[in-house]
Amino acid sequence: MLLETAYVDPYKIYRVSLLGGSVDYDVELSQANCGCVAGFYLTSSPGKNSSGEYWNTDGYYYCDGNQVGGNYCPEFDIMEANIWSFATTPHSCDSPTSAGYYKNCNRYGDCYTNIVDKLNYYDYGPGTNYKINTL
Repeated sequence: MLLETAYVDPYKIYRVSLLGGSVDYDVELSQANCGCVAGFYLTSSPGKNSSGEYWNTDGYYYCDGNQVGGNYCPEFDIMEANIWSFATTPHSCDSPTSAGYYKNCNRYGDCYTNIVDKLNYYDYGPGTNYKINTL
């Protein structure tokens, strides 16, 4: 969301089309230790209410797959990480109503990937003895 003022206009929230495209990003995790999570998320904000109007539940029209701001919408957690862990989780939702309102989403995620499930102990962590050195 690119903001020039403290006021959020739901009609000016930046919407990127990734169809046929890609996302590149660099992240520095050396200061993100246990209890800290660096996140990179895609959501279909702004959220809508059951009438199809933009719903400002939190001051930012935010919505996600866990109803954190008070409103559901599809979400893709591209990265939730620190120096010890990395996870990625898509959150699907039931089909929206004709007004574009989501009544329910999969809070736990679909087809999530977590390094604990996919990598060996020395594949990811802080230090040169790890294949992916998070420092």
